[in-house]
Amino acid sequence: MGYFVKLITALLIFCTLSWGFLKIWGENQQYGSYEHEFFKIPKATSIPAPFVESPEQIQQWKKQNPVSIVVIKVEFTKDEKIKDLKGNDLTDYLKIPNTRFILWTESNVLGVQLGLVKILDDNPKALILIASPYEVILTSTREQRPLAVFGSSQSDWMRWLSFDSIGLIGIAPFKSDALIMPLEYKKRKLNSESFRSELTKRKKLFILGPVKTKTEFEHAKTESPDAILIPSLGF
Repeated sequence: MGYFVKLITALLIFCTLSWGFLKIWGENQQYGSYEHEFFKIPKATSIPAPFVESPEQIQQWKKQNPVSIVVIKVEFTKDEKIKDLKGNDLTDYLKIPNTRFILWTESNVLGVQLGLVKILDDNPKALILIASPYEVILTSTREQRPLAVFGSSQSDWMRWLSFDSIGLIGIAPFKSDALIMPLEYKKRKLNSESFRSELTKRKKLFILGPVKTKTEFEHAKTESPDAILIPSLGF
């Protein structure tokens, strides 16, 4: 019995020391910044980023929002191209100057990364961030175009939740350039304060949403993200 108690005590001491070492190591990590035009926005100002369905909507939005971030839902079509959900080519969208585009895709199908790579190659001057809830889409596209800008998958922010729950968010792995996370998950409010602090240290963007209501939008603003995804222009 005495040996068992000593063993448990030794394990607890080891785990505590290991946790402390990892926490200190994580807190003291230094990160460089990726100098990309997409990131040159006012930080922590909760820029509203609407989902848009046409180039005309972007032009309308830009009249009142000089620093414009817009979200375009896209899909990989049968003719192996990336288009908006109405089947329109993205050329007219992406040629609009001084606009940051989040291309949001849930087309988790074979070859989608090839379509995304072609969009990036055909529009080198466009400020594009590739976003998807599916990690495999982001990983396969990043492997081919590592210098492109990427958002996070659902797996990314859920992984951060796990590390944060044990006080070790400082060592949480993160390869993307922006963390995009909802305000709540399975009716549980997500505490994003530690996320914001860690992302600032790592020089990454912090984006909340998509929000569904005005109340959610006002709550999101209190978290001081860099941008908030909103459902439409007239929201």
